[in-house]
Amino acid sequence: MRAYLLKEEIRQSLALETPEEASKFLTRWRKGVKRSQIQPLIKFSNTLRNHQPLILNWFSTGQQHS
Repeated sequence: MRAYLLKEEIRQSLALETPEEASKFLTRWRKGVKRSQIQPLIKFSNTLRNHQPLILNWFSTGQQHS
């Protein structure tokens, strides 16, 4: 159940509007994943961390509203 909820949080994060909101969300979400100790999500979280500048750039361009 915890994995499903964490997955849904990521899906809903696409509605965030600014890179600042997205950055705060990702930081909080990664902490939750680490506490969950669900290894596949931890691996995914690390991938997101490694690509965070590109992810935040997507929020900067406003592409999510297209």
